[in-house]
Amino acid sequence: MESYAYELFKKEGFDEGIERGIEKGIEKGKKEGATITAQEDIIKIIQVRLGLISDSMETSIHSLDEPEKLSQLLVLAATVDSLQRFELELEQMIKRPS
Repeated sequence: MESYAYELFKKEGFDEGIERGIEKGIEKGKKEGATITAQEDIIKIIQVRLGLISDSMETSIHSLDEPEKLSQLLVLAATVDSLQRFELELEQMIKRPS
């Protein structure tokens, strides 16, 4: 039979582990939410500025999940002068290693 102190210590460790897991899950959810928001913002800006985009271009944008690349792509979407130029830059960005 385990002592009361040991049981209490074990429960505290378990509770702390649960708390850490929840915190990590919340943080991961925030990052995923920010990624999806950035991807959708890029698509929306391109559509408003340059017209409809292809499904393949939309899929390519959704394939990016690195904050730095998404930030660069957002600036490009706001400043690029043509859909073709955006697509070219997007393809190059996807090929570029992280």
